[in-house]
Amino acid sequence: DIGVAPVPPRVLDDQDPYSGHVESTQGNTMLSHRNFMVTDAVAISGFPRSAQELFYFIPTGRFPLDPKQVMDAARKRHSPTVVLVDDEVAAFANIYDVHLGEYCCTGNVIVDSSKRGQGVGSYLLHCMEQRAITEYGATEHRLSCFASNTRALTWYSRMGYQPFAMEERSNYLGRPEMILHMAKKSCPGPAC
Repeated sequence: DIGVAPVPPRVLDDQDPYSGHVESTQGNTMLSHRNFMVTDAVAISGFPRSAQELFYFIPTGRFPLDPKQVMDAARKRHSPTVVLVDDEVAAFANIYDVHLGEYCCTGNVIVDSSKRGQGVGSYLLHCMEQRAITEYGATEHRLSCFASNTRALTWYSRMGYQPFAMEERSNYLGRPEMILHMAKKSCPGPAC
């Protein structure tokens, strides 16, 4: 069945042509997006401020995060994307668990703490949803969020995601932690 055929991740390089339009948000902040490039790993490795934030971003990561861990996360998944704020890397996410024509999941979502609350995360999530639709024909978009990450859970709910399942995992301290799997139907709109 082609709908569930695994899609291999792309090879990453700094010559990737995918990029998006520029959009104005609050004030004079200019947002744009493009594929992750190898040189972005240094900036992204500085985003998690604690072992807990790193756990939410890359559950298997080791704090402090280093560029190699970011590269490993990007290589294992699809459509790694960065959002730029005034030409500086401000957010990152990628796609995994691709089921062509059905659904795929957004993961490794993180926004630089100095850019939170400025529309960067919403822009990033919209970009990932549009990529899922245009690149993989997704009719449903999924993501997962740890129950202790209440700020993200509240935000995902406001973005239209609803829980459909949960499971127990171990957190970075080896303690039980529930993860909620959330979904929303794809809504094709203007290209990201």
